[in-house]
Amino acid sequence: MTYVEVLRSKRQTVLAEIEILRGEATSVATRISTKESQLHNLDDLLALEAGAEAPVPIGPERSQSSRSQRFIDAAFDVLKTGGTPLHYRILSERLSDGGVYVPGKDPAANLLAHMSRDQRFGRGPGRGVYGLAEWSSVRVATQGRRARARKPTSSSRPRRTPRG
Repeated sequence: MTYVEVLRSKRQTVLAEIEILRGEATSVATRISTKESQLHNLDDLLALEAGAEAPVPIGPERSQSSRSQRFIDAAFDVLKTGGTPLHYRILSERLSDGGVYVPGKDPAANLLAHMSRDQRFGRGPGRGVYGLAEWSSVRVATQGRRARARKPTSSSRPRRTPRG
């Protein structure tokens, strides 16, 4: 085996290990999200039971930090604070650096999907750039998407009749 073949073999092994770890990370992230949701529900029930006279202690996950915010709300805050549109991948990195968890195999793509559905966000001046809809340089998405012309399928084409 040549040196290049050994390196290629090792590269394939590392790629396979990365895919395994990504699968495990997705599973762990889902479990964390479930537990955080349970904690949120329990804190809400405790707050209802305690009433106004006794404040419920808030755990580290429920503090007023960016962790307690939904990631789309945190994205809104990052853009509002920055004052300029950002590429969605950079925005995803900033959220991650701030301790905000964005679920999914590709967190940046998940963030983009949520921003495109949220009326608070709009497309910025460049490809993949998003900002706040209240800014004049940002185009707000219309209600529906443009319909693309579809290729005719075999079921939609008229049938030919054999000539006799």
